[in-house]
Amino acid sequence: MNVPCPAFTAVLADLADEGAELDALVSAPGVDFTTAIEVGAAAAVGRPSSQVIDRWRAGRADALEALADVPSGTRLTWLGPPMGAGTMASARIMETWAHGLDIADALVVRASTDRLRHVADLGVRTRDHSFTTQGLAVPEAPFRVELTAPSGRRWEWGPEDAAERVTGTALDFCML
Repeated sequence: MNVPCPAFTAVLADLADEGAELDALVSAPGVDFTTAIEVGAAAAVGRPSSQVIDRWRAGRADALEALADVPSGTRLTWLGPPMGAGTMASARIMETWAHGLDIADALVVRASTDRLRHVADLGVRTRDHSFTTQGLAVPEAPFRVELTAPSGRRWEWGPEDAAERVTGTALDFCML
């Protein structure tokens, strides 16, 4: 595949709207997600950074346009279980933020903002999936997540009386 990373995952998000193409890509003999990412990353080696960022921006715009056109309630094919357009958009925000940390750590000191709520919300909503992908039984007990946002606001999910709790800063939660 001749698509530079990080543009590769934007292209995958675009392909999710075309489920059959994505199914063919990830089920090709000898191709798994990690291999595909490595091939995509290798394609960017030696290219001017302006080309890589331009391709990423184009892929981002294409993915946003495709997601905006997805009818409500439609489940999109993805590398894990199918997901709705809103969850796909949150996943793209999370991927951009999480992998951007590697770049930011190498270049600048970053400041966290309350935009982390998108990443935290995705983490809360995909808890059951995390257990499933590790081959573990999903706990039946309700859980509560209480996080302190970078602004000092408090973000909360789940019933107040839940015995199972996660508490801390939003940044720590998102990085984990």
